Amino acid sequence: MKKSQFVLIVFSFLCTINIFAQNTIKEERNIKGIVIDKNKQPIEGVNIYLPEVLKGTVSDKDGKFLIENISNKKVKAQFSILGYETLVIDISNESAEIVLHNSIIEIEEVVISGGFVNTADRSAVKIESIPLEELAFNSSPSLTLALADEPSVEMVKLGNAITKPVIRGLSGNRVVVLYQGARVSNQAWGEEHGVFIPEEGIENVEIVKGPASLLFGADAMGGVLNFIPLKPLLVEGRKSKFSTSFYSANSGVQSSFVSQKRKKSWFHTYGLGYQNHADYKLPNGDFAHNSRYNQHYAFGNWGVTKDWGILKGVYSSSYTNTGLVEGIATESEREMEKPWQQVGDHFVTAEGVFWHNDWTLKPFVSYQLNHRKEFEEEHDEHEEEHDEAALDMMLRTTRFDFKALKSNNNYEFILGSQGMYQMNNNDEHAHEILIPNAETKDLSLYTLMNKRKGNLQLQTGVRADFRKITFLDKEMSFLDYTYSLGSTYNLSERYVFRANVAKGYRPPNLYELSADGEHHGADRYEKGDENLKSENNLETDLSLHIHGKHYSFDVAIFNNKIDDYIYLASTSDTTDEGMTIYEHHQDDARLYGGEAGIDLHPHFMHNLHLKSTISVVYADNLALDEPLEMTPPAKWNNEVEYVFNDLSFADKLRLALNYNHHFAQDRISSMEDITASYSLINASFGLEKGRHQFSIHAQNLMNVEYIPHLSLLKEQGVFEQGRSVSLKYSVKF
Repeated sequence: MKKSQFVLIVFSFLCTINIFAQNTIKEERNIKGIVIDKNKQPIEGVNIYLPEVLKGTVSDKDGKFLIENISNKKVKAQFSILGYETLVIDISNESAEIVLHNSIIEIEEVVISGGFVNTADRSAVKIESIPLEELAFNSSPSLTLALADEPSVEMVKLGNAITKPVIRGLSGNRVVVLYQGARVSNQAWGEEHGVFIPEEGIENVEIVKGPASLLFGADAMGGVLNFIPLKPLLVEGRKSKFSTSFYSANSGVQSSFVSQKRKKSWFHTYGLGYQNHADYKLPNGDFAHNSRYNQHYAFGNWGVTKDWGILKGVYSSSYTNTGLVEGIATESEREMEKPWQQVGDHFVTAEGVFWHNDWTLKPFVSYQLNHRKEFEEEHDEHEEEHDEAALDMMLRTTRFDFKALKSNNNYEFILGSQGMYQMNNNDEHAHEILIPNAETKDLSLYTLMNKRKGNLQLQTGVRADFRKITFLDKEMSFLDYTYSLGSTYNLSERYVFRANVAKGYRPPNLYELSADGEHHGADRYEKGDENLKSENNLETDLSLHIHGKHYSFDVAIFNNKIDDYIYLASTSDTTDEGMTIYEHHQDDARLYGGEAGIDLHPHFMHNLHLKSTISVVYADNLALDEPLEMTPPAKWNNEVEYVFNDLSFADKLRLALNYNHHFAQDRISSMEDITASYSLINASFGLEKGRHQFSIHAQNLMNVEYIPHLSLLKEQGVFEQGRSVSLKYSVKF
C-alpha cells in the first residue's frame, strides 16, 4: 500500500468517526463542589483537573469550584495540592463534596501510560512519573540524562549528546519512546543512534518498567519512556516562560521559550529552543575531542474541547548535530568536524476524543520523518566527495491508533487497533548502504480490561500483532501474540500490593535481518541474518507500596525470561580493509533484579526531604552461560533537600545534595572488561521570587575520574566530564 493511500484511508476513517461522534452526546452539564479537609475546613488553591476532557480549575478561598460545559458522562477528576494526598475519583454528580487528607509527601501524579487514568501506586503495571520541575532542578545538561538517576533506568552514552534509555537492562528496539503522544522511530538499532527530545513543552515523564507490548506494540517488551506534553491551562488567559542556562564544563548554552493560551474551549501551546555545547572538559583538564553538539527545535499544538469531544493537533521539528568522540584533545572546539551526525525529526499528529453513551472513542494518527546523516572522514575513493554524507537515510513512519473505551461503575474496557506503514530510503549519493530500502507494515488488535471490586483491582488483556517487511525483493512476515494479567490489592489504606505477569514479543527489525555493510560510525562491518526468529519474553513483577503522612516506601522484584534474544557479536573475521565483522546471533536470556526506595519528610522538620533508592539487574546469556553485554551495574542514589518558604528575599529557597554510588560491574561477558565502582556528589541551590526562578548546580563536585559501564567511550579510555557548574534562570509572564 502506498503512503498516500494509507493516509487517505486513515483520514477518511477519522472523518467518519468525527461525523458519528458529533451526532452522539450533545447534552452538557456543569460540575461544582467544595474541597474541605477532615475538619470540614475549606481548602483554597486545590488544582482540579479532568484529564479525559482536558478541563479544570482551582478552588477559591471558600474551597468552592466550578467547571462548566462538561459532557454528560462520568469522568475522572484529580484533586491535588501540596500538603495533602492526591485524590482521583469518578465524578458523575453535578455537585460534590471532596475531602482531602493531610500528607507531607509530594503530590502524587496521575498516570496515563497504563491504559487507564490512575495514580501510579494503584496502576497494575509499574509506572514512575517524574514532573519536569524535578528533572529541571538537576545538574544534568539534558532531560534524558537526568532520568538516569531513577532506579532501574540507565543510559547508553556516547558523550553527553548521544544517549539511549535502558530500562531494567533492556534498550534500543526493546524500549519505546513516546513524544507528543507519538512513538519515536529514530533508527534505534545503531548503538550510537541516540534519542533527541526537545527540552520544552513537557509536563512530566512516565516510565513504564517491564513489558508494555499490550498497549504500545511489539517493541515495548522492555518498557516505555513517555514524554507527556504540557496539559492545557486550567483557566482562560495566556502564560509564557523564557528559560536560559549555562554549563561550565562544555561552555554550553541553552535557551527556550514556551507560551500557552486558553480561551473558552480553545487552547494552544507553542515553543522553541536552541542549545550549543562545545567539547566537554575532563577531570584532568583535557577535553573529550569532538564531544560537541547543538540542537534547535520548534513545536506547536492546538486543541478544542466541546460537548461532543476533543480535537488536538501537533507539529514538531528538531535538528540535532552531534560530534562522534575521538580520543582526547588539549583544547575545546565548538564547530562541527568529522566524524559527526545530523538528525532531523518532524512530527505531525492528529487526535480525537468522542463520547457515545458509555463509550469513549479515541482515534489517533501520526506521521514522522526521521532524516539521519553521518559525515565521516574520507575513505579512499570518496576523498574528493567530502561534502556528501557517508550514510544518508530517510525513515518515514505513518501510524494509526484507535481505542474504544467503555466505563461502567467499577468496570473499564478497551478495544483497540494499531497500524504502521514505514519506508526506509537511502540517498543515492550516500557512500555507505548499511541497510537496504525497505517497507514495513504492522497491524494489531488488542483488548484490555480493568475491574475493581472492593480493595482488589484486576487488569488483564491480550493482543495479536502482524508485521510484514519487504526488502531486496524479499518479503518476510511475523505473527505473534502478547498478554498480561496484573492486579493491585489494598491490604489497608497505607499498603498496596501489586503483581503482574506479562508476555512480550518483538520481531527482528530491518537492520537485524538485512544489515550488510561498513558502519564507520561504529568502526566495524555489520551483517544481518534473514533466518532470525521473533523474541518472546515472559516477565513476572511483584511490588509493595507503603505510604504514610510523612513517608512512602516502594520495593519491587522482577524476573524476565527472553527466548531467542537477538544480539550483535564480533567474529574472528575481518574485511580487506581490516574492519572486524559483526554478526547477529540468537540465544535464550534471563534478566532479573529489583529496586527499592524510601521517601521521607520527618515529622519534626516537614521542609526536610530525604530520598534513597537502590536498584540492581542481572542479565545472563543462558546458552553461553555468561552475562549479557552492556548490563548496568547496581546503583544507590541518595538525595537530601531542604526548602525555606516566605523569606524576605525569596518566596522559596531550595538546597539539595545528591550522593550517587555506582557499584563495580564484574559480572561481564567474555567480550567486556570490568568497570570500577565510583561515587558522585552533586549540589543544587534554587531561588523563586515572584515570576523569577534562578538556580546554581554543581555536578561531579569532587571532580572524579570515571567511565560508566554503559559508556561507548570505554574502549577509548575517555572519562566522563569533570566538575561542572551550571546556572539556570527562567521568568514567567
